[in-house]
Amino acid sequence: MNKITIIGTGSVGSTIAYTLAVTGVASEIVMIDINREKALGEALDIRQGIPFCAPCSIYAGDYRDAEKSDIVVLTSGIYNLSTGELAEGVTDATLIASAFNSIFSWGNIGQKFIAVAMFLFAFTTVLGWSHYGSKAVEYLFGTKGVKVYKV
Repeated sequence: MNKITIIGTGSVGSTIAYTLAVTGVASEIVMIDINREKALGEALDIRQGIPFCAPCSIYAGDYRDAEKSDIVVLTSGIYNLSTGELAEGVTDATLIASAFNSIFSWGNIGQKFIAVAMFLFAFTTVLGWSHYGSKAVEYLFGTKGVKVYKV
């Protein structure tokens, strides 16, 4: 039994829930959103659309229902709970860093984590493309071409 909770039922969250239900990866999917009616509507739409797939319990819930989930997928933004709107001026990496800072109370760990993660992502991307490029040059021009490529 795989219980998966999806927080945020926008386009991304709903698509993830649908894919998990259709592929039979999850036996229980909890959909949570600040707009409970939206989560309920998405859950009912998915439930109605998968009668011939593997059995899967899909329902709208709250954070208490996320207890004992095997996986929690966070697809929501940072909301101002008093107005229900997305926080202003918070975009891209700042949005993710703010999310980490709101969860962890060890100072500004969010900014540090995002900085390290972005550096490692960029570094591994450069390494991967370098290897891919040298293999392509080797295929096209032989091993002598790789020496020229690496210069």
